[in-house]
Amino acid sequence: SVKALLEVGATVDLKETKRQATALALACIQGDVAIVEALLDKGAAVNSANKDNETPLMHACEAGHDGVVELLIERKAMLEALNMGGESAFMVACKSSKVNAMRLLAKRGAAADLKNATGETALHIACRIGDDQC
Repeated sequence: SVKALLEVGATVDLKETKRQATALALACIQGDVAIVEALLDKGAAVNSANKDNETPLMHACEAGHDGVVELLIERKAMLEALNMGGESAFMVACKSSKVNAMRLLAKRGAAADLKNATGETALHIACRIGDDQC
């Protein structure tokens, strides 16, 4: 039904009311690569942020949808965008113990030493949550 809606001209970048999320952000949370690709092909803004300044890439990293993460990176998602807590997608992936997403981001040059709003790096976050895989 997503592709049918896109074919009849549904506007891809409208934001829903509660969190100001776009269809792309919701698709990234769900993790369906084909839907994400269809939205991007119809012009969805790859870096559109919600009210908490969370990007589609952050959502995909948090959920551990590696195929979506790869696609967003290929489509020029900003690796160093920061949410309201000052966290990058790399930090979000670390906080969520999504090691593969962290590796994908690092391979494309994401900074591992950025500090969030409280001065923590990804390493601090991994130590605080006790995740020895990050």
